[in-house]
Amino acid sequence: MLASFNPVVMASDLIPLLQDFVSANPEVQATTLSTLAIAWASVGFFFLIFDFVLTPFRSPYEYEADVYMRAWEQLNHDQLPAKV
Repeated sequence: MLASFNPVVMASDLIPLLQDFVSANPEVQATTLSTLAIAWASVGFFFLIFDFVLTPFRSPYEYEADVYMRAWEQLNHDQLPAKV
């Protein structure tokens, strides 16, 4: 598994692709760049929507911590120093 993730092998595989891209005509380069931009934006949009869907839901651990801290504040209210 780690042998397939060797950065040197990955770079040597990408160099011919990059050379073909540089030697291609401008129309092919523009199409390739627009395709990559659309793919990048699509993945980013998916994660943005996924994040907005999950944001309203609070973790049960976060809820329990809030309940615990409210109870602690109520018990120790007299011992807290005055706010400045």
